[in-house]
Amino acid sequence: MNDSKLKLHEVSELLRNRSWSDFKNDKSEFMNPQSGLYILIFENFRDVSINDRNLKEKNDKKVNGQKSLSGKIVIPANKWVIKFGKFQRYFLRRMKEYSDHMHFVDDPQKNGSPIFNQVLRSTFLLPLDECKLGYINPAAMFEPYWNASLHNFLHINNYLVEGQNFRSEYRVVRKIEANDLELLLNYTQSVADKISKISTIFE
Repeated sequence: MNDSKLKLHEVSELLRNRSWSDFKNDKSEFMNPQSGLYILIFENFRDVSINDRNLKEKNDKKVNGQKSLSGKIVIPANKWVIKFGKFQRYFLRRMKEYSDHMHFVDDPQKNGSPIFNQVLRSTFLLPLDECKLGYINPAAMFEPYWNASLHNFLHINNYLVEGQNFRSEYRVVRKIEANDLELLLNYTQSVADKISKISTIFE
C-alpha cells in the first residue's frame, strides 16, 4: 500500500444528489471503490417508521395469502440512526441496494421511491482497494474492528438511545449536530489510521 494513509471521505452531497438509475456508469475513482467501509447517518422526519423490504421480521405473516412487503423496521419514526459496515462489490452498488429496499412503512409498494436520498444526512466512506492482503478481503477483515470501534465511540459519548437491540446493524442515536459530525469524523479517521498501520503487516 506504500506509505500513504487510508483517507476517509465525506460524500453525503454526492449521494443525496444522484440518480440511482445511472450508478453503473459512475467513473469517479474514490466514489465507487470495490471494497471498503462506510458510515451512514439517517434522520426519519416522519411519524411512521422506515423499513427495509429486504429484511424480514421473524413473525412476518402473510396478509390475504400474500407475503408482507413491509419488511423490518430499520429507522423508527422521528429518530436518527447510524449504520456502519462493509461493502465488497462496489460502494455505489451497496448504496443502491439501500435505495431500492428502504421505504416508509405506509407506502411499501412504491418501488424506487427516493426515500434513501431524502433521509440520508451524512456519509463517510473509507476505500480499501489499496490494501493488499493476499487472499483476504480487507473489508471482511477490518469490518469487526470498524463496527466495534464505532459502537464504542457512540456508547462512550452517550449517543445511543436506550432500549434498542444492539444485534441490529442500525444504531438509534440522539440528534446529530454539526459539532457531533466533526467529532465523529476525527475519531473515524483515527480508526482508519490504525487500519492502515495494521494492513502494512501483510505487505
